[in-house]
Amino acid sequence: MRRKEAGEPPAATKVRRVGEIIHCKKCGQSSHNSKGYGKPKGKKVKKNNKQTNKVESSNPAKKLPVLIASVLTMVAYIFFTISPIIYVFPKKN
Repeated sequence: MRRKEAGEPPAATKVRRVGEIIHCKKCGQSSHNSKGYGKPKGKKVKKNNKQTNKVESSNPAKKLPVLIASVLTMVAYIFFTISPIIYVFPKKN
């Protein structure tokens, strides 16, 4: 690196793009760049992620395993909280 003169300004460290208008390389319009070419404006396009396998449909048959699992969990919770009480205080005949 060379040494700068006394009146020389320091070098810029960042490239500023504030106020510049972007243009598309494919069609030349200023409303979008080449990444947004052909996409409908105003709507966000979602990418297909691996996390889309969640059950989001209104079909009750797809939600049935989740419902069964939650009911079984609730029954097991009730059984294990009440059964010690039954064994401690048995019914008298």
